[in-house]
Amino acid sequence: MKKDILKNGYIDINNGQIHYSHIGEGDVALFLFHESPQSAKVYANVMPYLADNFSVYAFDTPGYGNSTPPKKPLKIEEYASILVEGIDKLDIKKYATGGCHTGASLALEIINLKGQDDAVFCVLNGVPYFSSEERQEYMNNWSPDIEISENGEHLIWAWERYKRIYGHEASKELVNFGAVGILECLEKYNWAYNAAFEYVPDSLLKNLDVPILFLNSKKDLLTHCDIEADKITKNSALSLQSDHPGQLHMREPKIYSSEIIKFYNSLS
Repeated sequence: MKKDILKNGYIDINNGQIHYSHIGEGDVALFLFHESPQSAKVYANVMPYLADNFSVYAFDTPGYGNSTPPKKPLKIEEYASILVEGIDKLDIKKYATGGCHTGASLALEIINLKGQDDAVFCVLNGVPYFSSEERQEYMNNWSPDIEISENGEHLIWAWERYKRIYGHEASKELVNFGAVGILECLEKYNWAYNAAFEYVPDSLLKNLDVPILFLNSKKDLLTHCDIEADKITKNSALSLQSDHPGQLHMREPKIYSSEIIKFYNSLS
């Protein structure tokens, strides 16, 4: 594991800036994309474990973390297009992508936009391979509009939401991390959520030639999606680790990174 400090930077794009964290100098760049409505900080603990093998970048999705917000809700394809505009300025040849939940959709779409020729592999955690009924359920109920209230009810809402999502055994520090993340973008927190729920990756999953690792915990909300998606892809592997209710990259960074490295080494 590298003991270097994560470096942070910004890439100028047409409508603002993309913020990223970076560590490592490997021949292959690994681009990581976070879940909604968090930021690249979710990968802070796992990036040093990956840095001996990859040049690791974790990006803030536009509107989250420190990347410039869009002026209106976007589709996954549009978020990905903005990210590719920034990534292309890094002048990187060989690359891999990885993402959790919303980030999984972005990881797929980045390859779709950049092309498969230089893509080495893709790591997905919670790809939205939904039934039509499940997709509609998420779109209707998962991410309601929330306003900042005079009595602070939105603060309790955020805390209780992440107690539920992260599980009652989650540490208070982890719950606080999630709650702070959503509160920092509260008025537009659901824009990328809704984009992910609308995104249908089925055709891309079936036709992608790039090797895919479905890497998740056994009890993530979308583990079942990864299990089913693994069945339709051309070249994939499924790895379910730990009994945590998600957030494998945050809770078990050493396991998460070792599974990625093992998968990458299996390709050579």
